[in-house]
Order: sequence, then C-alpha cells, then structure tokens
Amino acid sequence: MKRMLKGIISLAIVLSICVLPVNAAEGPYTVRNTNWGSGDGMILNCYTSGAVVSGTQVSTWTNTGNASQRWYIFRESNGKSSLRPAANTSLALNANRSAIGTTANVLTVSTNNPADYQFASSLHVGSFKLSLYARYAHTNTVYLTSHGAKTMCTWQYYNANTDWQAY
Repeated sequence: MKRMLKGIISLAIVLSICVLPVNAAEGPYTVRNTNWGSGDGMILNCYTSGAVVSGTQVSTWTNTGNASQRWYIFRESNGKSSLRPAANTSLALNANRSAIGTTANVLTVSTNNPADYQFASSLHVGSFKLSLYARYAHTNTVYLTSHGAKTMCTWQYYNANTDWQAY
C-alpha cells in the first residue's frame, strides 16, 4: 500500500510539472512601435486619464510609467496569444471588425469573440507584428498600425508602420 501511495504521489508531481497553465501571462512589458522614434518614445498606451475600462481606445504615447502603458502577453488555451493591459487584464487589445481605419481599443475578454483579440502571430519579447486573421467583412489579415507620436492606433490591411517590440 505504501509503495502504491508513493507511486501515485510521484505521478501527481510529474503531471503537475508537465501541465502548462491555461492563460499563462508573461510580463508586464512595454510595447513600442519601432517605426517611430527610438527607445521607448512611442509606446502602446490605453488612452485614458482614469481607469482602463472596456472600450478604452489605444494610442501611442510617451512613457509615463503608468500601468495603462504596460502589457501582458497571455498564452491562450488554443496556443494563440493576446495582449492585455496591466491596468486591467480582463481586457484585451481588440480589432474593431466594422471598418478598416477604426481606432483600436481594449474590450472585455469574457464577452468578446476570441478571433477579435487572439493574434495570428506569436507574441514574444522582441519584435513582432500585431495582426489578426481575416474575418467578417475583412478578406485579408488586419494589422495594428501607428501613425506617429500621440496618435490613435488603427487597424489596416497594409503592414506599414506595424512593427512592434515588447521589452
């Protein structure tokens, strides 16, 4: 009996080590657009002077050190990634699928369609493009674009000004 109990405990320990947590978060990171400026001059920002809530628009801004400018990379259960503000991780960077050129925002994950916030490419420390697969009226991949310092980020079909870096 003792031997079987040891075996069961050993198996439980091995299984707990091998199983990766669902929605594991990495970060928080600062995410900057590498097409505009250098260093952390143009970083991804939840555009608010108060709480980060569902619907808050996303812009580039100078670094203030606020939690609204820090982001977690979440590994979703299906292997894709989402980008969530450190100020409120129940939200994720979202693609507004109604029209190209609309301002990017953050929306509540639990009531959103995963295809609207889980990215096509893997997010990691270093450089990446923030892109979402085609869906609804969009026949092509959409990319998060920046238009310079202190401007709202928008979703576009072209991939210019779409190079981001987490550090």
